[in-house]
This record gives sequence, C-alpha cells and structure tokens, in this order.
Amino acid sequence: MTKVVQGIRFEPDEIEMINEYAKFTGKTFSAVVRESALEAIEDKIDAEALREVIKNDSGNYLTLDEVVEEVL
Repeated sequence: MTKVVQGIRFEPDEIEMINEYAKFTGKTFSAVVRESALEAIEDKIDAEALREVIKNDSGNYLTLDEVVEEVL
C-alpha cells in the first residue's frame, strides 16, 4: 500500500509532547500520530456501535444458572 504525505499543524508544545512520547515508546513521530488518530476513530466507531446495541436491547437476559443449565 502506498503511503501519502499529509501535513498537520501542531503547536510547538504539542510537537514536543508527541516527540517525547515517540522517543519513550521507540516509535517515530509519524507512527505515534497515525496510530493515535486511527485508534481515536476506531473508539468512536465502537462507541457508536455500542449505543446502537443499547438502543435496541430487549432487556431479556439469562441468569448464570440458566446459562449453566443450557450448557450442561
């Protein structure tokens, strides 16, 4: 997969913080920013999926004893 260069503007203190974290983790600045952005997006997608599940939840649950009975 070909990577594309994209510019992002940071405040100097933000760059310093990201660089320090990158150094601490042994990653590059680019890797830290890329991974953080993708994780944030995945978290938002997961949160939205959870909201949908909760919204459509029937509230019908089995007790632990009922699950054990079904399994055994």
